Amino acid sequence: MDINGLMGGGNENLVQDLRSEYIKNPEKGMELLAKLVSKEKLDDDVMLLLKKIEHLIKEDFLEIIKKTEVSGSAKIHSELLSLFNVLEDIIRFPELENKFTVTVGGQFSSGKSKFLNSILNQKKLLPESTEPTTAIATYILKGSKNGIFALNYHRSKAEIDEKALNAISHEFNKKYKLSFSHILKLITIERENFEYNNLIFLDTPGYSKPDSLGAKQEETDKLIAKKHIKTADYIIWLVDIQTGTIPKNDIEFIKSLSYDEPILFVINKADKKMESDIYKVIEASKADLDKQEIKYIDVVAYSSKSHKEYSKNNTVIKDFLTEIEKGKVSSYIINNFEKIFEEYRNNYETETSALRSIRNVIHKISIKKDDVLTDEEKDRFDNFNKREREKINILKKSKEEIDKIQKDILKVLNEIFKMLNIKILSGEKIRFGDNKKNKKSELIKFKAIIDAKTEKYVEKIADWKNIKGSIKKVSSLGVFIDVPKYKLELYVSKKELKKELNCFRDLLSEGMGVSVQLLDAKNAVVGIVL
Repeated sequence: MDINGLMGGGNENLVQDLRSEYIKNPEKGMELLAKLVSKEKLDDDVMLLLKKIEHLIKEDFLEIIKKTEVSGSAKIHSELLSLFNVLEDIIRFPELENKFTVTVGGQFSSGKSKFLNSILNQKKLLPESTEPTTAIATYILKGSKNGIFALNYHRSKAEIDEKALNAISHEFNKKYKLSFSHILKLITIERENFEYNNLIFLDTPGYSKPDSLGAKQEETDKLIAKKHIKTADYIIWLVDIQTGTIPKNDIEFIKSLSYDEPILFVINKADKKMESDIYKVIEASKADLDKQEIKYIDVVAYSSKSHKEYSKNNTVIKDFLTEIEKGKVSSYIINNFEKIFEEYRNNYETETSALRSIRNVIHKISIKKDDVLTDEEKDRFDNFNKREREKINILKKSKEEIDKIQKDILKVLNEIFKMLNIKILSGEKIRFGDNKKNKKSELIKFKAIIDAKTEKYVEKIADWKNIKGSIKKVSSLGVFIDVPKYKLELYVSKKELKKELNCFRDLLSEGMGVSVQLLDAKNAVVGIVL
């Protein structure tokens, strides 16, 4: 976050004046600290409902998975805890939920603050100092009033003024040996006259810092930057034009995000180069991104000083923001909860299927056991059979209990969101350039495995090409396909799908038509039109 003098303009002396009240006066500094670390009593109706969800996840769910041997249960519980933390933030700042987040990332001193001031037409929104600041994510959005709010790690929300915000910097750390990055989780800056109703702009910490701050501080800021950038709906990545292309460190950092969507790259501070050189940097950057196989919407140059874009039509940034502003806005957290529970059910089905396979083998042996086993072996055999049956029964009961927990969580979530006036309809993100009238359909092919129990039907099919089928199920394990005409069932693995579709669970759905080409009795190629 670059917050050296919010609404203080770009004047370095003014920044120091704003800080002086809290930096030079220890009593004022401690008053600010006390305000920011305070812990509110959370006893209203919404918080009581939140405590119900907390108990369901931290107590009930944990107790159930302790009794079972379903693989991945610990990971699923961890994912539920992480999502619960997100829910706590939503309750404190519900205005952040029904909007798309546009994250502005880049190295320290890449000019993020000045860039945001320029594209948002807010001259005094963020300062334009080159001094490094505490790594706290700052959200900029439309609000019912002009204000600045801080959320600490106790989930307490405090309103602060410009002078207080300017004190939250490395200068405060130098003076009092205390970093606000360990106290504050996020800050919001709200403006009544904000241009975008459905967009939030996230000003992230520079993931790199000057050598003077030391490796420890840089690593801390990098982790915080990564954490916040990974949550973005869209990313605008800034690069200082003086580097001549996308720096290697930027490439490595972006790859570490595992971000699936294309990024809009902006070569910033374009006024420092001749126009002919600007376009050379753009082309060099595109070539490097292509070589590194990083998906991008476009690469443009921009001068915050002259408010000018350098691209084919000089309006790429504005068009990008205008288009994503049209997206259907709703909460995705319910969908995320459902996906986590779906993952548990998939693991349950895999575990149960394995146990049933073992029992089928046991059943076949049991038919002949009287002839081939001794009395002692028969007892061991019967005891083993009993234990496997008990495992299946425990799994079945646990799955029913987990289903009830999911139902209870979703019921409480709906109550909370109704109180907070958060929309919970299925959302649809409109990606830049995804105008459906102009979008061309694309056939994507995947290798598939034919289910063993339906292999026998393959030889009866005369034409092995262009067989019509449909998606029966989409899960965390992959996609299951049904060809009812020929009684065939196929499976495309997660690994195979991710070669072409990183976010296949968002793009593929039950009932979607597919084409199948058989290769032999065990293998096929599946085509899906997107």
